[in-house]
Amino acid sequence: MRKGESLMKSKSILKVMSITAVSAAIVGAALLHSSISSAAVGAMDEIKLSDINGHWAAEQIGNAVKSGYVDGYEDGTFLPEKSVSRAEFITMLTKALKLKTGEEGSAWYTKYNNAVVSAGIHRYADFKQDINGAISRQEMMRLVVRATRPDFQKPESEVSDKAFVYQAVKAGLIQGFDRGALGLDDATNRAQAVMVIDRVLKINGGGKLDVDKAALSYAEVNLNGSNTRTMWNTQSVALPTKVDLGSNVDVTLDKIIVVDMDDPNGAYKEWFPNEAIGKSNKKPLGSEYLVAVHYVIENKTAQDHEFFSIMRLRPEGFTWGAILPEKQYLTPIKGTQGFYLDEVKTMDGWYLMTTEKKWVDKAVSDSLPILESFVYISDTSIKFPLTLRN
Repeated sequence: MRKGESLMKSKSILKVMSITAVSAAIVGAALLHSSISSAAVGAMDEIKLSDINGHWAAEQIGNAVKSGYVDGYEDGTFLPEKSVSRAEFITMLTKALKLKTGEEGSAWYTKYNNAVVSAGIHRYADFKQDINGAISRQEMMRLVVRATRPDFQKPESEVSDKAFVYQAVKAGLIQGFDRGALGLDDATNRAQAVMVIDRVLKINGGGKLDVDKAALSYAEVNLNGSNTRTMWNTQSVALPTKVDLGSNVDVTLDKIIVVDMDDPNGAYKEWFPNEAIGKSNKKPLGSEYLVAVHYVIENKTAQDHEFFSIMRLRPEGFTWGAILPEKQYLTPIKGTQGFYLDEVKTMDGWYLMTTEKKWVDKAVSDSLPILESFVYISDTSIKFPLTLRN
């Protein structure tokens, strides 16, 4: 057996051992071959993996072993938390999809690697690292999205890694960790690999999967700087976007994040805990969204008595918010409403607004842009949209 094949070959070893034992029993007991063969088959069906009882992926692991695209080890374990190499995951995916394989190559995985490339699911250039090294969640997402999307399998299809992440989460192929964290650089373990391949088979069989909304928010921000599509089903302006305030000041808005303040496990909630947010009207947070707009200001000329700020345009819908100074320790972000421009320097901060959910629902139903705002320096102001009409 060549190096690396134990992942896929151990079940066949178990079969050989069982057949050998059955043969010995036939000789010793002088029983009919046909009846012993039936008993052997039954014994194989009863083989259990010793370390998956109670595991969150036990059902999927059992189905995968039964299907034959992954095996347990010779000692009867599955080792669900053991990381999976790139070559091993490709082999599992090839077998699960029943792709046609060619001749053996110089390495044990060559025929499987060639099979996914021929199918348009993988490209040789995708893995610049050691193919026997652990596959990351980011790398796995490329493979499983292409496995479910024929349009991405075409040679002319060019898709960014960020777009693969978004499509994987949007389809339900990938669920987030705690509060939707994506863990893109984390190694994939055997249980996770089986679970994701199980989802691939469900989608390809016409099924639909649950989507992790918090993970989708992170994936959308990772892709285009905003999660307004996930939270409000409305598109933000293309980010980053620059606001022209003349030659002395460059203003760039690069993030628009919507946080559901009712959801303790929602995306970005750890950045904006309820107890750290104050409102200009002094009222407590109710059933509201918090909107955080991140901006970068490059002041090129010192300007006495000049002040930059972002202000809301819809006072009937939005209320100014801020990080309470005494609660700053609860959040990693820096909330600010503006900067004095008396020095040549680059500054950045987050502008916060809150709005009642019912107001957003009405704006969506009326096809209005939910967010419109303006920036100003002293008496000069420029209005601009933050979200577009549906």
